[in-house]
Amino acid sequence: MALGARQGALLWMVMSEAFELFGAGLAWESRARTYSADMLSSQLFGVLPADLGTAVAALMALAMVTAGAAFVPARRASRIVPIRALHDE
Repeated sequence: MALGARQGALLWMVMSEAFELFGAGLAWESRARTYSADMLSSQLFGVLPADLGTAVAALMALAMVTAGAAFVPARRASRIVPIRALHDE
């Protein structure tokens, strides 16, 4: 913000970085799910390893948590007045 970034640009940058990490975690999760499918099916009653509904529900829940966890600090950072922050330092 001190170098001229707009509030929306800062918010977009933080959110996009959070969802890049979410995408990387999703790639690792899909890889791990294929290896641990037998263990998951024995631990979760009535859930098959290839159950698309459960996978989509978990994906949506994690996406909402990622958005919330990234939005709150991004919103707080975008509301900082740069001259006041520089003056306090």
